[in-house]
Amino acid sequence: MVLHVLHYVASTCCKHCKTLKPALSIVNSALSLFICIAMPHIILEHSTNIVEKPDFSALFSTMHKTLMDFGVFKLQDIKSRVYACDTYYIADGKADNAFVHVEVRILSGRNQEMRQQIADRFMTLLQDNFSDSMHERRCVLSVEVREMDRETYRKVISAHVSSSGM
Repeated sequence: MVLHVLHYVASTCCKHCKTLKPALSIVNSALSLFICIAMPHIILEHSTNIVEKPDFSALFSTMHKTLMDFGVFKLQDIKSRVYACDTYYIADGKADNAFVHVEVRILSGRNQEMRQQIADRFMTLLQDNFSDSMHERRCVLSVEVREMDRETYRKVISAHVSSSGM
């Protein structure tokens, strides 16, 4: 919270005072370290009639690397899961309607530009991995990046976890 206030003050002042630019840089660095405490969740849902039978472990590995490219997420904090939906009803209910949806949950505090970049990169991954369904079905791909409230999010890590991850 203090870093958010400092960031606001420094960024507001920097618009009028060039001497505070270095202060904003320092505050941004500190804010990045603070924001690094994260627990991203990737939740992939799909209708069971998709054409592909993807290797979800490989797809999740790529998604984890994609998040890590942003420099604020730690590999050991990223958790992914997939749900195949047997019961669904899309549009007019026709059997060839399909969907793949990814929800990326991150702790609040990331700027809109970063959230948009995450959504764009995940959409590209979906398009690359579900192209057969896009061509052979009436398939909808969607990505949603959601913020988890930092003030109410809690986690407990097993004592058996090594310092290098799991």
